[in-house]
Amino acid sequence: MNRTFIYGSCVSRDTFDFLADSQFELVTYVARQSLWSATSGPNTDAPPEFQSTSPFQRRMLMGDWEGSLLGLLRQHSEGIDLLLWDLFDERLGANRLANGKVVTRSVDTLSTGLEAALPPTSSRITFGLDQHLRGFTDAVTRFGTELDSLDLLKRTLVVAPPWATTTAKGTPAPPSYSLMPDRANEIMQAYYEVVHTTLGLPLVTVSPTEAVADPEHKWGLAPFHYSRAVYESLASQIASFAADSDLRHESRLQDEQGPT
Repeated sequence: MNRTFIYGSCVSRDTFDFLADSQFELVTYVARQSLWSATSGPNTDAPPEFQSTSPFQRRMLMGDWEGSLLGLLRQHSEGIDLLLWDLFDERLGANRLANGKVVTRSVDTLSTGLEAALPPTSSRITFGLDQHLRGFTDAVTRFGTELDSLDLLKRTLVVAPPWATTTAKGTPAPPSYSLMPDRANEIMQAYYEVVHTTLGLPLVTVSPTEAVADPEHKWGLAPFHYSRAVYESLASQIASFAADSDLRHESRLQDEQGPT
């Protein structure tokens, strides 16, 4: 059984549903928490009032505000066989608070009124601009150090399909918060390069022509709500990585135990 920790968006979470139940078990899921937020330290200030009737949404918002990711990884590290990480929750940027804490700008902070209630002393950091990429780069270094200390670096896989530019019906995929898919893919490339150069982590992806959005997706039409074939391809690559990891683990055990 591959006990799996998901850090990212619905891209990784939806892909996980295409993995065999008999081989993969979900440990926990951390969403709506950008890496800069997750590694910028604890936040002792209470958040502004916001409106949410969803326990999941409220839990993710509070997790982002408090920077819960690293604590959860430490809590579960001995029971994690596979860490799936995607960068899609970086796409709306972040806000820096007066106390230095960075919080994610997400669909939830916008829809619940949390962002609008932030004090005027906070400042917007736009995705793709140099300031955001520099902050992300520093966060990747901190994240890598933490993963290495928890022996999770070699168990981490980045789920990195490109944004879809077309739908399964052959029509153009829509923008997300005014960000066009082609432009998003250009921007994301720099972020993936940081992850690869700094941490050397493997990526699972599909070609741009294979990345197709599904107009009938359960979460609605978006350039990162894919057709079934995309999830099946990503899941197959993840399963292969996990199988190779199992073989490497067995080999290490044999080396440690000596010949039988």
